[in-house]
Amino acid sequence: SKGLTVGGNLYLADTPITSLPKGLTVGGYLNLANCTSLKELPKDLKVERYLDLENTPLSTKTNGEIKAMVGLNGYIKGEIYR
Repeated sequence: SKGLTVGGNLYLADTPITSLPKGLTVGGYLNLANCTSLKELPKDLKVERYLDLENTPLSTKTNGEIKAMVGLNGYIKGEIYR
C-alpha cells in the first residue's frame, strides 16, 4: 500500500498543518493537539496507539465520526483524546 509510515510516535502538536498524507501509518501515538487548521483525517489512517485531537476542529467529532473518516481500511487502536 502507498502512504507514509512512521515507525514510532508522531508529534505534530502546535503545528499549522492543514492535512495529513493519505494512507499514513503511525506505529505509536499521533499527537495533533492544537492543530487548529486540521479539519479532517485522511482515509486509511492507521494509528497503533492513541490519537490526540485536543483543541482541534476534530475534537467535536464522535469516535464513530472519526472512525468513519478514516474508513474501513483505517483504524485508531488506542483512545481518542479531546
